[in-house]
Amino acid sequence: DAFPLDQTEVSDYDGDGDGDAVDEDDDNDGWTDVDELSCLTEPLDTMDVPSDNDGDGECDLTDGDDDNDGMIDLDDAFPNNPFETRDSDGDGIGDNTDNDDDGDGWLDAQEVACANAGGSGDKDSAAETPVDLDNDGLCDAIDPDDDNDGFPDPSCVNTGIGTPSQLEYVECAEGDEDRFPRDSAEWFDANEDELGDNANPVTLIDNVMFDPAPYAGIAVAIGAAGYGLLQLNRNAGQGTEDEAEDYTEEFEDFDFEEDDEPSDDEEDGEED
Repeated sequence: DAFPLDQTEVSDYDGDGDGDAVDEDDDNDGWTDVDELSCLTEPLDTMDVPSDNDGDGECDLTDGDDDNDGMIDLDDAFPNNPFETRDSDGDGIGDNTDNDDDGDGWLDAQEVACANAGGSGDKDSAAETPVDLDNDGLCDAIDPDDDNDGFPDPSCVNTGIGTPSQLEYVECAEGDEDRFPRDSAEWFDANEDELGDNANPVTLIDNVMFDPAPYAGIAVAIGAAGYGLLQLNRNAGQGTEDEAEDYTEEFEDFDFEEDDEPSDDEEDGEED
């Protein structure tokens, strides 16, 4: 009897001077006998103590949030890790550590950047991935050359239609910008017929109609030559070919409007 003079006590398991009848922690392991019974550990065994992952004094068996991260264990994919709560793609790596939460092959940072740039992509959903026409790993929303044909996407935006990269043909493109940012086989449209020049080559007529200025001088020269031949033909027999003058200037000033008045040459011919 550890307490021969105390009829209410007979033992002192941990030797702390308090009889086991009144001692709240008989084995002196830091857990009360009541808690150990609730946690299914032995109150008289110092080596058998409850597990308490978060050290909050409540054993994991009865604690609703073992890692004390604010997410109850039933909803926590990592109930013993205070730094992780979800694993969206089920790969065993928590979303906080995983650089591709939804496991769709696009890094979370990439999907966020694409979405912020007006494109598609959701780092938490494998069903919504960024659009990447040329599969270069850079989503179209931020790719300067969506079709990877070497010609930059147009910087302009057609009002009411969307971003240039969403268009089949971009009318407002300028300079070396791609008129067909979604077609790697086309980039220019010199005559603005909305048909790529590679599949539909531009003809001389197209060029003249699109910008006649460079061809005006050629037209004048050809016309003058023709007019000169006509005059030579009219004056046949009245002089030699060496006497023929340069009719270019006369042709440029000639009035091509139709009228009923005879020309000076015709009047001279009638008088002769």
